Amino acid sequence: MATGMTRLPCEHASPTTMQRKRRQLTCVVAGCSEPAGARKNKCHCHHDRAWREKFPEHHLWNNLKKSARRRDLDFTIPKEWFVRWCEMTGFVEMVGRTKGCASIDRIRSWEGYTPNNIQILEVGANSAKGQMAPPINSEERFYSADEDPLAS
Repeated sequence: MATGMTRLPCEHASPTTMQRKRRQLTCVVAGCSEPAGARKNKCHCHHDRAWREKFPEHHLWNNLKKSARRRDLDFTIPKEWFVRWCEMTGFVEMVGRTKGCASIDRIRSWEGYTPNNIQILEVGANSAKGQMAPPINSEERFYSADEDPLAS
């Protein structure tokens, strides 16, 4: 690495520093001094961050499931279906928390998370939708039979 360059937040330390950190059982990420987990080279924070980066669809699916449990709603989205849905729609690349980013919206907000009740919606529009009354045509399906990602 050239002098004057800064490291990325989760970049490993230099090889000699990594060897020292491994001997001391501390996290091998540059700038982190937390203890490494059992049989791991990273602390729990950096280990989880690396897992989320490697499997973003699974992380998003877990968040949806937790949200449904917290709101006491049904959750019937299979993980395999959700992963294929993310690949088809490109949702992972669009997701975020700022204006213009995508979020998952329940079409009929009084129902739970089901494959026919989710859609991609911009964060601001999704937030504003929470303040509106339910639509009149609440029986409309998001997917037709030929668009369903599970139909093979």
